[in-house]
Amino acid sequence: DVGPFGAFQKTFYFLLCLPCTLTAFVTLASVFTAAIPPHRCFIPSCDTPNSTYKQAFDPGDPFATFSIPSGNQSGGFNSCQMYKVAPGTKEVCQADHFDLVETETCSRIASGLAPNYPVYLAMNFLVAFGQLGLFQTAFILSVENVGKDYRVFCSIIIEYFFVLGEILLTLVAYFVRDWRYVILYVMVPAVGFVFYWPILPESVRWLLTQRKYDKAQREVNRICRWNKTQFIGLDDYKEQVAENSLPNEGVLELLKSKVLVSRSINVCYCWFVVSMTFYGLSMNATSLAGDPFLNFLLVSLAEIPGYTLSYLSMERLGRRKSISISLLIGGVACIIGPFVPTDMEWLTIALFLLGKMGVTCAFGTVYLFTSELYPTTLRTLGVGFSSMFGRIGAIISPEVASLSLTAFWLPMVIFGGNAVFSGVIINFLPETLGKELPDTIEDSLTLGQRVTRVGENTHVDEALDDDHSDGDEGDDDDQAPLLV
Repeated sequence: DVGPFGAFQKTFYFLLCLPCTLTAFVTLASVFTAAIPPHRCFIPSCDTPNSTYKQAFDPGDPFATFSIPSGNQSGGFNSCQMYKVAPGTKEVCQADHFDLVETETCSRIASGLAPNYPVYLAMNFLVAFGQLGLFQTAFILSVENVGKDYRVFCSIIIEYFFVLGEILLTLVAYFVRDWRYVILYVMVPAVGFVFYWPILPESVRWLLTQRKYDKAQREVNRICRWNKTQFIGLDDYKEQVAENSLPNEGVLELLKSKVLVSRSINVCYCWFVVSMTFYGLSMNATSLAGDPFLNFLLVSLAEIPGYTLSYLSMERLGRRKSISISLLIGGVACIIGPFVPTDMEWLTIALFLLGKMGVTCAFGTVYLFTSELYPTTLRTLGVGFSSMFGRIGAIISPEVASLSLTAFWLPMVIFGGNAVFSGVIINFLPETLGKELPDTIEDSLTLGQRVTRVGENTHVDEALDDDHSDGDEGDDDDQAPLLV
């Protein structure tokens, strides 16, 4: 035994958590960098280069009424139009020098930058592409390199680093109001993580399933040295693998199983709902009444009790019930929120935060639950495929939020209704609390089922309710020896 959570695992787990802070920057930076604050044209004859943002929207400015048309933004100014200077007059800040009938646009700077917009989109696509792989790989590597008693702990602590990234993003955006510098300040530190390549360990479980025994042995020896435990060899494991002839499994083998296909559909829908609701609430935090920076900070801080409840409920209630209850509570809060009387602003914000806390709890659980449902041979692919549906949910979340222009209550009802429905059907999945990670598709199929052994024959009985499972210690003796 190399140790379930020794010095080796603790050190590299912390190193894996650090870049996850940056994933919050990439995912949610657009809340501030793409925000459209109230703005108006710069009036050359009236404004000065030293004019402040607050002065620009001072309704008491004497030139506001005769140089800028009225609009629907804060301060009552049109955002992109200004009155033309009257023909035959000089540009001076006087009412009779402006033509109050004809207007002109002042967005020439934006059009000048338009040719670079495709490059901006392409770079953002590549950044998002890398961010997704970064968090998933770090999460799976963390879970696979620790003992089963520490899987829940590691799956939650890494989420706290994501919250830390949200907090730091809020502070950077508050003190740095230029969107270009916001992006630079939050992304430049990512360059340092390139040096992780030669030092990060590979998953021993994955190496064994790929039958890369020499590399696996080197990783095991490395872990033993760090943890100061007795060196162990893999000869016994290789002999058992040779006897059992572990299959080389892929997607086609998974698709042949109706059980795994139905589970995958359920999990993918859960990811879609959780991600859509999570990012929908996060990105719309600034739309709440009050200071947008404070609102985003409060919604981010609401994730801390959400992840904490996820940790506590996963250990006591199990993964399945944890997701179900959190989605039901968060969904109901989202549905009720829009119908609260307008004079009870505090209750609207409280329900918004409760909805965010509930879906955060589900988010903290679904990562671990998904990784425990899929076998080692397909775990990265399974989590990645499920997470892809989560990305689809995140993509459409702003579009769902824009439905408030049609009916103010519609976005929250869509978020909440889907969360409630997913919270109900998630109960059809098997419980994984206390179970060893499945290594093969056959192992995955036995989750939530009774395995009866008669001589050398194996028979899989009907599905069981695993809520009160003690971990199936009796079955562990029949599995290949584990390293942690």
